[in-house]
Amino acid sequence: MKKIITILLLTLISLKAQETLPFSSLNFKISLQQNKNEVLLHQFWEPQSGLNFSVETPFYLGNIEAGISKIDFEGKLYIYPDFSSYFLFAGWSLNKQFFEFVSLKYGIRSGVFVMNFNDQAASEYESTESELSVSLIGELEFPVYKNISGNLNTELLTIFTDKRIKLFIVGVGLSYKLETPKWLRKFFE
Repeated sequence: MKKIITILLLTLISLKAQETLPFSSLNFKISLQQNKNEVLLHQFWEPQSGLNFSVETPFYLGNIEAGISKIDFEGKLYIYPDFSSYFLFAGWSLNKQFFEFVSLKYGIRSGVFVMNFNDQAASEYESTESELSVSLIGELEFPVYKNISGNLNTELLTIFTDKRIKLFIVGVGLSYKLETPKWLRKFFE
């Protein structure tokens, strides 16, 4: 039974891989983001609006991407220094097309979450903290004009601090898709 399931799974993967020409396009995305949940972190800091930038390309199975997200946090009391957070990530996702104009993207990102505290009394070493992080993403994408698309996105980000921090982030953004030049496609291959 396990062999049959493995064969079926490999067949589905190979069929999906044949649908996509690796590195055939580049999709540049930018979105405004807001942290929407309440965890222990939010008792001390107030999240501000953030920004996400990423570049995505088709790969053999799904899409691969690289990007950065930035969200600032303001201390609720003067004893808690403000900090800027940066999530530098690489990710993988799949797209599911609905109708002719809407697609659903879901995937995973992994990277490092960096926190730069604005604390004048701390040394440079003490004012920066970085932790491994993983997130699950979901995105609804729809065409706007020619190569430009709009999107609504969500992300459940887990930061592996001593006490794990889970942030639920929602966003709205735009993307611009272009065909990858042949010389660049050959470089990637």
